[in-house]
Order: sequence, then C-alpha cells, then structure tokens
Amino acid sequence: MKISGEFTVNAPRDKVWETLNDVGALGSMIPGAKGLTEVGPDEYTASMDLGIGPIRTSFTGKVRISERDEPNSYMLQVEGNSRHGWMNGTGKVELEEASPSTTLIRADGDLNVGGMIARVGQRMLPGISKQMMQTFFSNVERHAKNR
Repeated sequence: MKISGEFTVNAPRDKVWETLNDVGALGSMIPGAKGLTEVGPDEYTASMDLGIGPIRTSFTGKVRISERDEPNSYMLQVEGNSRHGWMNGTGKVELEEASPSTTLIRADGDLNVGGMIARVGQRMLPGISKQMMQTFFSNVERHAKNR
C-alpha cells in the first residue's frame, strides 16, 4: 500500500527537524504509541495500540532511521508484529522551508500488512493511515512551536 502526504507545519524547519529527531517527543506524538526505546544508533523498539474496524491489537516492532540529510530528509524502515498480523514498510520524510516560520513536510512510503488485519481491514487501511499521519504531523507542529 502506498502512503503519501504533504503537511504544512507552522514552525521553522530547524525546529521541525529537532522535533522529528527527538526520541522522547516522537514516542508521545505517534498515535497509539507507547514510546520508543533506543537500542542502537538510529535504531529503536516501539509498541503501539492500533484499532482497525473491529480489530484492536498491540504491535511491537523496530524503527530504523537512515540516510539523514540534516535538515532536509531521512529514510524510515519499520516492522512490527501483533497477534492479529504483521506490517513492514519504508518511507522518506522531506522538509522544505516554505517561509522562515513555515515548513512543508512531504512523506512518501510503502506499507505492507498481513494477517487478519489485512483481511478484515484492507479497505479501511488507506483512510486510517492518512488520519494517523495527519494527527502525527499536527502533534509535530505543536511540539515544534514549543521548542
């Protein structure tokens, strides 16, 4: 499944970059996340609760950041498992200074989902993904403004 979006954040690019690289902040900004734990350079473990239609489940998994180009972009790799399925994906996050106080964020990636989650929630996944991204980037804006 392809996931992409553009989001305008009312905060300077350097503050948005700091926010997107703050592990403590990220754990509280990702919808359903229970936090991130650093296990190595640019590698984290994560757990999150997710509801897709009638299925409610908890994922545990890994997040890796690579190809950092401060303050412009980085790549993400994610993988997770739950008792109701699995997911893995890659994505690129790009930041563009729209003005000194505004940042355009472009997110583009691919997500693979399997198991019961894919069978039951297949039609709902694109909408849920888009909603989660919107919530996440709204949280990024709130945190970046307070830096």
